[in-house]
Amino acid sequence: LAGITYVTKRFIDLGDALNKMSARTGATVEWLSAMSFGAERSGATIEMLEQAIRKLNKAIAEAQQGNRTPYEVFSKLRIDPTSMEFKSMDAGAQFELVARRLNEVQSQAEKTRLAMALFEEGGVMLLPLLGDIDRLKQKAKELGIIMTKEQADTAAALLDAWTNFKYQLNAIFMSLGEAIAPALKQVVTWLSKMVKPIQSFVNEHRELFILLAKGLALFLVLGGAIATVGAILGGMGLVLKSIGS
Repeated sequence: LAGITYVTKRFIDLGDALNKMSARTGATVEWLSAMSFGAERSGATIEMLEQAIRKLNKAIAEAQQGNRTPYEVFSKLRIDPTSMEFKSMDAGAQFELVARRLNEVQSQAEKTRLAMALFEEGGVMLLPLLGDIDRLKQKAKELGIIMTKEQADTAAALLDAWTNFKYQLNAIFMSLGEAIAPALKQVVTWLSKMVKPIQSFVNEHRELFILLAKGLALFLVLGGAIATVGAILGGMGLVLKSIGS
C-alpha cells in the first residue's frame, strides 16, 4: 500500500507540475518533460528552464511591439520575431531555434552576452543545456521518460478529484463538529467549574502532596536498588553453581 501511494503521488506531482508549467509558458508537456531531464543532466533545474522560457517570451513580445533592444538581439541571431513563421511556433520550438542560433556564435563572450540579453542572469547557467539540447532530447526519448499530454491531464484530473474529496471531507467534519459542539460545550463548562475546587484542595493540602511525592520517589529508588541487588545475587548464584559443577 505504501508503494502504491508513493508511485501515485509521484505521478500526480510530476504530471500536474508539467501541466501547469505548460499553461504558464506555452511549451508542450512532452517538450518540458524532455527538457526537465536535459536541464538536470546539464547542471540546471526545471525551475531555471521555466524562468528562461518566460523571460524569452517577454523579450519576444517586446521585440514584436517595436522595442529595438530585444529586436536587435534577435537580429544578431538571424531571427525575425515578427515573422509569421516564428509566430506560428510554440514556445518550445522558439526556445530551440534561439538555442541553435546561439550555438553558431563563435565568440564565447558574445554568446554569453546574447544569452543574458534574452534570458537575463539565468542564461549563463543554461548555456550547457542550450549547447546540447538535441542530444539530450533524443536521450530522453530513448530512455522512455517523456510524459505525454494525456498522462499529465490524467494526473491533473486525479489531483482535482482528490482535492474535491478533501473539501467534501472537510464539509463532513464541519457538520459533525456543529452537531456535537453543544454537548462538548456542556462537558467543557462542567470541567471548568471543577478546576477551581480541585485547585483549592491542592493548595490547602500542599504538604500532603509533597509528602506523597517524596514517598513515591523513595519507593522508586528502593525498588531500583532491590532489583539491582537481586540481579547481583542471581549472577553470583550462577557463578557458584558453575564452580560447584
